[in-house]
Amino acid sequence: MNQPAPPILHEDFDRAQDHLKIVAARGTRQRGWNSRLLWLLIGPGILAFLGENDAPSMLSYAATGAQFGIGFFLPFVILTFAIGFVVQEMAGRIGAATGQGHAALIFARFGKFWGGFAMLDLAAGNFLTLVAEFIGIRAGLGFFGVPPALAVGGSIVLIALAVSTSRYWTWERITMVLALGNAVFVPVALLAKPDWHQVGSALVTWSPLHGGFKPDTITLMVADIGATVTPWMLFFQQGAVADKGLTASEIGGARLDTIIGAVLAAGFAIASIIATAPLFSHGISAANFQAAQFAEALMPYIGHTGAALFAIG
Repeated sequence: MNQPAPPILHEDFDRAQDHLKIVAARGTRQRGWNSRLLWLLIGPGILAFLGENDAPSMLSYAATGAQFGIGFFLPFVILTFAIGFVVQEMAGRIGAATGQGHAALIFARFGKFWGGFAMLDLAAGNFLTLVAEFIGIRAGLGFFGVPPALAVGGSIVLIALAVSTSRYWTWERITMVLALGNAVFVPVALLAKPDWHQVGSALVTWSPLHGGFKPDTITLMVADIGATVTPWMLFFQQGAVADKGLTASEIGGARLDTIIGAVLAAGFAIASIIATAPLFSHGISAANFQAAQFAEALMPYIGHTGAALFAIG
């Protein structure tokens, strides 16, 4: 007996309209890429990388600069983002080639057990990430005197509204603009007045690690690696690429999207390390600092404006 077809939801109409935009843009393409098609295709790669530059990740980079300076970790962070690009580019390519998300392929290839295991693992990781996000938001807004309950409660309301009131394409564009707020670390780094010769030398020569490879140093290195690639990025980017309807002929566009995201995220991470490097050069211990404490400790070197920008970031 034939099973009844699932009901068509309003979300299905919205998704179909988004697909039609891409189809129409494909029809106007003659040679190479046109700007409208590229604008419609980019997003998943940028959001995956900038989304991972969240509060816990930026605090990890800030702790790196404060504890070890720039000598070893600037090229190390670039290397982690290069690895992240390889992983995410592969996710986008698979999504475009198969038209299926990461979870769907796991279920199809490995069965229900490993598919369910992957979902539970993803849910647990996302829950812990959200907890860390709210801790970071509370710490950052604490610099401005916002009560913890208001900071966390307000953030939950904003997230719920963003998820429930907009179609994906609109949400993606709004979130991309918000994610670019990560760029506030660039002016903070400039306000720190770094020695650009030292920065260039660190990037080119890869200086030895200050103090050697101790347990706390290795922990921070692992944290920086974890701040670059996490499971949700794979699921999100591959699923978003497939949901947009990208085809194998548009893998180049997905790759460019991933390159832009990796370059932006790496640049902002490096800016965070440079911004807190004055604490290292002045011998200030920042091993257990939170966002507000970093901002307060940096105020003598970057001013109140720089400290406020750091707390916002």
